[in-house]
Amino acid sequence: MKYSLLLCLLLPIFAIGQGTVIDDAINSPALGNTTQAVDVYLPPNYDATDVNTRYPVIYFLHGAGGDQNSYPFITSILDNLIANQSIHPVIMVKPTGNQGLYGSSFYANSVVTGNVEDYIIQDVITHIDSTYNTMATPDKRTIMGHSMGGIGSMRLGLKYYPMFRGVASHSGPVDANGLQYVVQDVLNESGGNAPYSYSPFNGVFSGLTYAIAGAYSPNANKPFLFVDYPLDDQGAIIDSVHQKWLAENPIRYADKVPASADFAIYFDCGLQDELKIYNMTQSFSDSLDLINYPHIYQTYNGTHTNQLAARFPIAIQFLDSIMNPFAVNVANLELQHKLKFNTYPNPVIDHLNIEYELNDKNSVQFTVFDGIGQIVATLVNEQQSEGIHQIQWN
Repeated sequence: MKYSLLLCLLLPIFAIGQGTVIDDAINSPALGNTTQAVDVYLPPNYDATDVNTRYPVIYFLHGAGGDQNSYPFITSILDNLIANQSIHPVIMVKPTGNQGLYGSSFYANSVVTGNVEDYIIQDVITHIDSTYNTMATPDKRTIMGHSMGGIGSMRLGLKYYPMFRGVASHSGPVDANGLQYVVQDVLNESGGNAPYSYSPFNGVFSGLTYAIAGAYSPNANKPFLFVDYPLDDQGAIIDSVHQKWLAENPIRYADKVPASADFAIYFDCGLQDELKIYNMTQSFSDSLDLINYPHIYQTYNGTHTNQLAARFPIAIQFLDSIMNPFAVNVANLELQHKLKFNTYPNPVIDHLNIEYELNDKNSVQFTVFDGIGQIVATLVNEQQSEGIHQIQWN
């Protein structure tokens, strides 16, 4: 008797071609009925008149100082991944997040930056689902970003987890406790000795902390910078201000996500990140471990930006895998005895564990096929003894 397991990835046949980037504009009630720019990537062969063919959506949030046109190379990444059948055809939406006094909203609601959070969650998603042929359901919607967009996507994804299937974050300051890692850099930029003189124009660390303050600790009664700054003139962290930052810490939202939500998390960071982001991502991963929240955290040799062309495809494939989990079909070509069989995790992210039990000695073949019948991998093809067997497919 021979047991055969066919693992079908059920991937469609993709046409090789290039996608189209649309320069769209959104009227935003959240931002005072202003017009906001957004880029929309439409996959090859997208046909606006074919309402029966719909696509999952990835929302991409850019970094500080950027806009909807930032990271133009992501278009060719999407084209290549689709052409190589590494992902399903997908729509990507890139809204601008450079609103407000500091040009860096951190995608929060604020009297300094405007209600950018509401703009993304309400205005952008509503416009995209009503304008394009999307699969307008949470299991077909994900969010990702880099740097400011890394923390923005992680925070919004977790805060509004019923609206998304998962998040991918690159080099994002995803732990507000990470302020401790950059205090000395801010002080060095602010005179080097107490009493310190703070300004968003002192340097990169000063500018970023002011931008974050504009998002998390704004104060309309403090012109002209309109923030409660987190450091006093002696260089100490002001706890009352820091608590406002911690209130929006992603881990606080992660702790509220029920296990039944099945919200998936991926994030990464370069070990040589010059903005001290690595310490923050490591701390966030440790915090997720403490609350037993499953996640994928990867580090690599690289700076804040120099490996993005290599990291974006990893994240996009992760998001594709959770929006399009492959089905597992079990077929016993000579079924005379029942095969006990189990696979996990579900959905598959980077590996599949397979457990099965044989009632007696048999020839066993495990073969993975894609949706057009091509063999992807042969995992087992041998005589095996009675009992429980385990294999893992990476």
